[in-house]
Amino acid sequence: QKTVASAVVLANSLGRAKIIVFTRHGAMARYVSNLRPEKAPIFAFTSSAEVCRQLSICWGIYPVKINFTEDPNATIEVAEKFLRENKLTTAGDQLVIISDVRAGEDRIDSVQLRTAK
Repeated sequence: QKTVASAVVLANSLGRAKIIVFTRHGAMARYVSNLRPEKAPIFAFTSSAEVCRQLSICWGIYPVKINFTEDPNATIEVAEKFLRENKLTTAGDQLVIISDVRAGEDRIDSVQLRTAK
């Protein structure tokens, strides 16, 4: 889980950062929560209502249920739109995005840094 730890360090080093985690089972979001980011809120997006309920009791996590798409960028856009519409982010905020990306049969953890629109 070095990737997740690196993402938390990155978020801590930025001024107006938000951590966005895409999780199917909740493990990655719980790990971020255990690392206790200093200032950045954790938004955990999941496609499971059960996982959403489980994450609601974790430190610092704001769970959100959305439908995941086959295109990771489209899913990220849906999450950004949710944050914008609910006034949880403003233009210029740094979004540290943690997800696992399919690479053939495997899944690879990834971290992206984007600026909110």
